Order: sequence, then C-alpha cells, then structure tokens
Amino acid sequence: MTFDSTRLYQRAMADEGGWEPMEADYLPAGGEGRVYKPDEGDGLTVLMARFPAGYVEPRHVHHDMEHWGVVVEGEMHAEGKVSGIGDYFYVPVGVEHGPFSYPNGCTVFVTMHGKTEIQ
Repeated sequence: MTFDSTRLYQRAMADEGGWEPMEADYLPAGGEGRVYKPDEGDGLTVLMARFPAGYVEPRHVHHDMEHWGVVVEGEMHAEGKVSGIGDYFYVPVGVEHGPFSYPNGCTVFVTMHGKTEIQ
C-alpha cells in the first residue's frame, strides 16, 4: 500500500502489499509487519504485527515512543495475563514492558507515536 498524506481518506485492502520481516535491535527474528501508514515526519506509524507460534518478544523499553494495540488473532501472554481477540494495550513512553510470548502465534494491530525503532 502506498500512503499519501495529502489525501483525507486512506484505506488498505487485505490483499495489498505484503508482510515484511520486522527488524529492531530488541526483536528476535521471526516477527513480521505490514505497515499501513509509515512515519512521514509526523511521528505516527500504523501497522499489523504478526508473530509465529512460540515467539517471545523480550522485555524492553522505548525511550521516544508510545504505542497501543489490539489483538486481532491468537493470544498474547504477558505478566501472567492472556490477551485475546479484541483486547487492547497501551504502553507510555519510557515504560519497560514484556516479555510477551505468543505460544500459538498472534496478530496485533499496532499504532506507534514517536521515534519508531521498527524497520
């Protein structure tokens, strides 16, 4: 999908674009992302993140970014709790979070605001 910040209405179709490996210093290999709206200088990134069964996202902190998301498929396990389809999370700037584990795989719709570390 190509994002055009001059247009008032945007949409992404499920069959447009593809999944790309998510790369960040703190992320192990295996996670994939599908960016719907890249940061174009406004600090806002919107993406779908997909984690395979058995994936573990280590404990980490974002010093320049807040993010929130909704589980759309599978389960996300963190801090003794299980988040399922429709469950929401929010992480403010500078707050350590994780580890997150995805025993059966998981897909999460994520919005990030600030300096995005994922490429």
